[in-house]
Amino acid sequence: MLRAYSEHNNTDVLRTYGALKGDNQFNRNAIKLKHIDVMETCLNHTLYWVDDIMFNFYLREPHLLLVRMCLKQFLSYVKLKVNGVFPQIGAMYRK
Repeated sequence: MLRAYSEHNNTDVLRTYGALKGDNQFNRNAIKLKHIDVMETCLNHTLYWVDDIMFNFYLREPHLLLVRMCLKQFLSYVKLKVNGVFPQIGAMYRK
């Protein structure tokens, strides 16, 4: 949680929630195809490790079977959407 810094009057200091909310540095026109590839790679990496860590270390008990099934279904849905969205985004920026 970021707090306001009353002793600083500098715009570089993170002052509120969503510190980059007003920053136009990463707007739609500045994103390149390599940025999309990095975002896709990071998301796939995260999904891989969520699956591995959550199901191999944390949700192993039998009484968590329903939770495990729901989370697996949710992760399958996210992976399905990711596999559909990133090619569309890439095609949009290749034009």
